[in-house]
This record gives sequence, C-alpha cells and structure tokens, in this order.
Amino acid sequence: MSPVPGDMVLVSKAGIVYVTGAVKMPGGFAMENAHMTVIQALAMAQGANPTAALDKAEVIRNSGQGTKPEEIPIH
Repeated sequence: MSPVPGDMVLVSKAGIVYVTGAVKMPGGFAMENAHMTVIQALAMAQGANPTAALDKAEVIRNSGQGTKPEEIPIH
C-alpha cells in the first residue's frame, strides 16, 4: 500500500545512553534494544583513549523520579 497525503507515521522513541569521559567520540547514542552492554556503548563511542582510567569506570543510572542517580562501578 502506498502512502497518501495525510498519512501518519508513528515511530517509538528510542532510549539514549550517554558515554562521557576519556573516549574517542563522547556523546549520546540511541539504544537499539533494552539490553545494551557497557562494551557495546563503549564501541559506539569508538573506544577508550589511552589515558582512560578504565578501572574507575562506572554506570550512572536514574532509578526513578525524585531519586538520586545510582552509581554502579564496572569491574
């Protein structure tokens, strides 16, 4: 079926993960699914810089409205 004038296209909103710090391309990246790993997010940011302190990396996650963000160390 071909689109006609006035047709509406609905696109669900993708979640965004932000990769910051000593990475080659920091920024916000669309999550392709709800099960993105830290390694996948790091790959989207084109990897860590040589100066990155990977032993101090952490995930910062919003737990819900009005609550303090949760800081999860990555081992």
